[in-house]
Amino acid sequence: LGLEYVDLLLVHNPTTSLEEYGAASLPHFFELFRHKRSTQAISPHILPDGSRMRDVLTKAKLSHVKCSSHDKEKALAVRKTTWKAVEKALDDGKCKFIGVS
Repeated sequence: LGLEYVDLLLVHNPTTSLEEYGAASLPHFFELFRHKRSTQAISPHILPDGSRMRDVLTKAKLSHVKCSSHDKEKALAVRKTTWKAVEKALDDGKCKFIGVS
């Protein structure tokens, strides 16, 4: 970027596998596509039994992560390493603020 520092270094959606990313990202599609009235929005929004489609699909995605070969300890180690690097950037004056969204 050619900058001495950035104001904010933000780690968005810190996932460590495709399964985790899919489960974590799914709710965004409901909000974005439905809000924009996109033809890509998942419908119906409310199922005949009264449950919300978003909740049903999110639960299914999360259960897939729990059942997959996803290594929880390895994922935690990757997140810790990432956060230490973010903190180092702050300590080195490369950014003024850090965070996770």
